[in-house]
Parts: sequence; C-alpha cells; structure tokens
Amino acid sequence: MFAGKLWSRSVKVAYNLLHKLGTKQEPLVKPGDRVALVFPNNDPAAFMTAFYGCLLAEVVPVPIEVPLTKKDAGSQQIGFLLGSCGVTVALTSDACHKGLPKSPTGEIPQFKGWPKLLWFVVESKHLSKPPRDWFPHIKDANQDTAYIEYKTCKDGSVLGVTVMRIAMLTHCQALTQRCDGDEDSHAHTLPGPHTVLFIHRS
Repeated sequence: MFAGKLWSRSVKVAYNLLHKLGTKQEPLVKPGDRVALVFPNNDPAAFMTAFYGCLLAEVVPVPIEVPLTKKDAGSQQIGFLLGSCGVTVALTSDACHKGLPKSPTGEIPQFKGWPKLLWFVVESKHLSKPPRDWFPHIKDANQDTAYIEYKTCKDGSVLGVTVMRIAMLTHCQALTQRCDGDEDSHAHTLPGPHTVLFIHRS
C-alpha cells in the first residue's frame, strides 16, 4: 500500500471513529479513548489503516490476537486487559469479522471474560467519506499514550505496556537513520502482535 493511499484510508477511519459511532450528542468514541484492533497477522494493510486511523483520531489502539473460540483461556486474559483499558469498540476487517465465532443468530458472542464490544469493520466500503473541510488534528509527539501493546507473563497473565507518542517517534527516527542515512526514506513500525516495518521514499 502506497503512503498516499494509506493516508486517505486512515483519515477516513479517523473521521468515522469520531463522527459515525454513537450520536452527535453522545459519541461512542472520543479522543483519548481506547479501542481494540482485531486483525489476523496475514492482513497488515488493514491493520496499518486502522492503527494510523486511531492515531489521527487521537484514539489509543490496543492491538490483540484474533479470538479463535468463545472460551479460549488466553482470550480470557486479553478480555481482562480490554476491560481494564475501558475498551468498548473493536475494529476489524471484513474477512476477520466473517471468520469470528458466531451465535446461532449470526451475532458475535461476548467472549468469556471480555467486556461487551461493538464490532466496527473498517473497510472503505463500510465507511462514510469525510467532508472536504474535515482534517484530523495532528498532535506533536509528547508524553500522551500512542498505543497499548501487551506481553504474556510466565504465569499466563497478560500485562499491558503503554507506549508514548514521543517514544514511538524516536523509534521511527532511529529506524530512518539506519536506512543508510537516507533522509528521503522514512521507516515505520507497527506494534506486535502485528509487527510491521515498511519504508517509503518521499
């Protein structure tokens, strides 16, 4: 995916997160809120779009593994993490949404130990186009939380790890400098479990 297409799709995700969930008086997602990103490892493009869309909306993404069964033990620990982060919305792709466990009525069940979630598919065909005069607010890198990843401890418990915006920028700058010192190349990484490195030239 080229940088221009990634930007336009991410802006679309940001607009829909802030303006199309809930009502105008009571939006479901506001800047500073946390949302889950549920994407398979073989779909980095959709994950990148959702991840950057969250950053543009000033929403904190919490990337997690795709739940395979309703009662998976590891999934229960992820549910505890989501609950402690106050997550109520999960972003996913069309293909991933179709592959999730379903109830007899076709709805995604509440996974054991998970908070109740609104599942939001971020494919372009499901999203409204932003008005021409709408642009995301681009924040300077600071001590605010950029995203939350997690690690699994030896006892099977899940520990959330907060990454600040300034730390994420510093990481990207270090990677860029490693690209043979080419200032026209920009390197970006996205957090595990969907670790991605991509480089583009200005």
